[in-house]
Amino acid sequence: MRPPAADPHTRMRSGWGNEPPDYIVALADACALESQAAVGRRIGVSGSQVCQVLGNRYPASLDGIEQRIRGALMGATVVCRELGEIGRDRCMSWQTRPLSSSSPVALRMHRACRAGCPHFSRGKDRP
Repeated sequence: MRPPAADPHTRMRSGWGNEPPDYIVALADACALESQAAVGRRIGVSGSQVCQVLGNRYPASLDGIEQRIRGALMGATVVCRELGEIGRDRCMSWQTRPLSSSSPVALRMHRACRAGCPHFSRGKDRP
């Protein structure tokens, strides 16, 4: 039998101490309401990555995950040249999609993201 999962706020405090960044608090709050896997799907990462981030054990840069959390859980938006105002998480999702010619929108977004968009960060902080 597996032991019960630790409370997300307890896991957060054990990894981040008493003053975690605001986006980590938002992540713990979301995980208190639904599973880490469900929260991971909302922000576009795996449940195990959510667990690692909560415990401050994620081995890579947190910049991309922070932006996904801010967009999906905290309402942060950017102004996309093609789509107008969109969530930061949605922006990050478009950046990581491979080239696809099956949809005119997907093709347009692939080109727009890579044509000098100020929000493009793939490669620098991709989760």
